[in-house]
Amino acid sequence: MTIEDLVQGTLQRRAEQVVDSGLPVRGAAARRRADSLRARRRAAGAALAGLAVVGGAVLMISAESLQGDDRNDGSELAGRIVSVHETVAGRTLIASAETTGGEDLTLRAGSARGTEWLLTCEGVSGDYLVHISVDGDEGLTAPCAERAALGDTWRFRLPSGSAVEHQLHLWVTHASDGARVTPADAVLAAAAYALPDPEATVAGADIYPLEENFGAEWRVLDVAESEPGQRSVTIEVPSYEGASMLELVSSGSGPGEVRLVVDGERVHTDPPVYVLGGRSIGDLITGGEPHRVTLYIQGTVPPDARLGIVVRGRTP
Repeated sequence: MTIEDLVQGTLQRRAEQVVDSGLPVRGAAARRRADSLRARRRAAGAALAGLAVVGGAVLMISAESLQGDDRNDGSELAGRIVSVHETVAGRTLIASAETTGGEDLTLRAGSARGTEWLLTCEGVSGDYLVHISVDGDEGLTAPCAERAALGDTWRFRLPSGSAVEHQLHLWVTHASDGARVTPADAVLAAAAYALPDPEATVAGADIYPLEENFGAEWRVLDVAESEPGQRSVTIEVPSYEGASMLELVSSGSGPGEVRLVVDGERVHTDPPVYVLGGRSIGDLITGGEPHRVTLYIQGTVPPDARLGIVVRGRTP
């Protein structure tokens, strides 16, 4: 299995801007996280589960719930250029690493519950690329940035399974010719977090109690899920004081396109289509009024297709 096979559907860079769609939903461009590999493989009965994403401080996992090697005492974080939080949206730090001067970075970590990885390449312009290899499989790249926080370059999840531990390797090249370089100002950083127990499973995807986006944490307010083979699922969202965030998930065999409708109007986001077997987090519904949200499959509906809508609210 190549790295593309493993994480292409679960990796996606956070966009730099939120695009206003003109509807009561703001586009998921700020953080669209495709999770197609997990949903499809789980629906097919494989042991793979994948995805998603993160940020600030939060719900601590009790010591009793941690595996012995899942805990980190935080001593390694002193003197870091890139800030590393010991907890992120209910995830607990297992291990982290940082290199300067563009030197390669290697980090090995794992958790029996699966791991979420946050990576960054910062300090240099987009003339440089960071390359990622997981367990020896490589091929994914992203531009470096002069200023970036941990997780801005890559975010992905690796499931629990036969290989609890995984080895990450990062290195820098020129974007123009692919030559390996060690730019003096480049900083590579990575952190691995143990995933918490899911609150629910919707359309084959684990739904966690907290997710981070837009600099805040979001808790689960309500969930709707279709029956297998149904074309659509709808949820009535009551009037909340503040904006709500949608987490959209789907599963099903074969290719397919999924669309989002809010209050009878199709939402135009970038990209405009949600992939069947994927996950997206980041569409915001305006507060102060109720909304009717529908997710539907365009075209042929596979008999094993399932759709799910998770409504999240900002934590106090």
